[in-house]
Amino acid sequence: MGATAHRGLEALIAAVRAGSIGGEIGQARATSDASGRGWTYAMLVAEAARICERLRAHRPAGVLLLLADQSAESVAALLGGLAAGYQVILQGTAMDDARLCIEQAFRPDAIFERGGLQLAAHAAPPAYPAAAVLLSTSGTTGSSKFVRLPLAALVANARQIAGALRIASSDVALGHLPIHYSYGLSVVTSHLEVGAAVHLTALSFTQPAFWRDVAAARATHLPGVPFHYMFLARGALGSLVPPCITSFTQAGGALAVPIRQRIHDAVGSRGGRFYVMYGQTETAPRITTLDHADFPAHPESVGRVMAGGHLRIVNEQGGNVAPGEEGEIVYSGPNVMAGYACTREDLTASDLPLPSIRTGDRGVLDERGFLTLRGRDHGFAKVGGLRLSLDDMAARLAPFSEVALLPGDDKVHVFHAAAAEGDLKPHIRNLALDYAIPVGSFSLHLLADIPRHASGKVDYQRLREMAE
Repeated sequence: MGATAHRGLEALIAAVRAGSIGGEIGQARATSDASGRGWTYAMLVAEAARICERLRAHRPAGVLLLLADQSAESVAALLGGLAAGYQVILQGTAMDDARLCIEQAFRPDAIFERGGLQLAAHAAPPAYPAAAVLLSTSGTTGSSKFVRLPLAALVANARQIAGALRIASSDVALGHLPIHYSYGLSVVTSHLEVGAAVHLTALSFTQPAFWRDVAAARATHLPGVPFHYMFLARGALGSLVPPCITSFTQAGGALAVPIRQRIHDAVGSRGGRFYVMYGQTETAPRITTLDHADFPAHPESVGRVMAGGHLRIVNEQGGNVAPGEEGEIVYSGPNVMAGYACTREDLTASDLPLPSIRTGDRGVLDERGFLTLRGRDHGFAKVGGLRLSLDDMAARLAPFSEVALLPGDDKVHVFHAAAAEGDLKPHIRNLALDYAIPVGSFSLHLLADIPRHASGKVDYQRLREMAE
């Protein structure tokens, strides 16, 4: 088979199909990990090609359940699955009962986890014969609802991010965010897009060994969610972060402006760049970026829309509002999802992207195109960078108390009635364990009654006032 030169993520996947990669890129570092082991692009393509060949020989198109960890093997399995034209369900390794639910709903044709590729013996209904990635709509492993991202959307956003962050082939991303999390996936894809490297690690951000590993890998790009930057703002940026890190990105939820300012100033003083980013899993996942140079004039903003994308702010009737007026954020662009999937039958539909998505977030767009967020709807919360479904949480708590949930800054407000606070606490602890977030992420508010409108709907404005 002939060698294929690397010119972006799409060409890299084509190289996997061809079975080899040519040019200097083949000898360049693609991945490394905390053990000191590294893979070149040629090694990554060879392993991905082996997986691709097995999948194509098994079935010409299908569904691959990828239980990913922070390893080169998981990256190779992702590339191999996409090259084979499979729809790849990305999940973490801690599955338990959730794995059985996904297998029953999607009947995967193959499963990849540490230890190798398992090919299913059972027959399954055909899936749409085009590559796509399926990501959980919530922060939990094993969610039954997935965002379906066509390969074209994944490639488009990788290109958008690489351009916005000025990623060069000499860069090394720090891959500490889970690959099955949309932010972590975008770090990998945007660096592979330009032939850069990704250093993968499962070490904890707060461990000294983590930072020794960063220095040894000579990582240049540090992605983080609000939790990470609150930790860095307490002095760790100056004392722990090695000088090789020159690019810092923050997404995954709102970070208080004073913290942003502190990080921006500290990063600037060391000659680096700090980017604030905004997006959703449904957009593969990035929508806007605030460049380091634009921060002083727009410290509250999440920046301008990425190349090829378009933002609108609409009122409740769906009409556009004037610049400076608040409304719901609507996005359209080449990186928009093809829709949601809850079962295998949903994967028979076309992979054409939706024309636009209503984000459920509220914001203001100024005349220069800078977007400032004004809060989320009551349907989702961001905690530790994870997008969590409040409807799912409310359903879990409903048997024990009448509840209404609202998102806060990196927390969930739980308003409850008809039960003592002590009675609900064990269920909150169980919820925190299941979602893998600190129990302190929940703020409980005991009320005599949940406030409602005359229609019977919850009065969320009243609840917002109580939460302030």
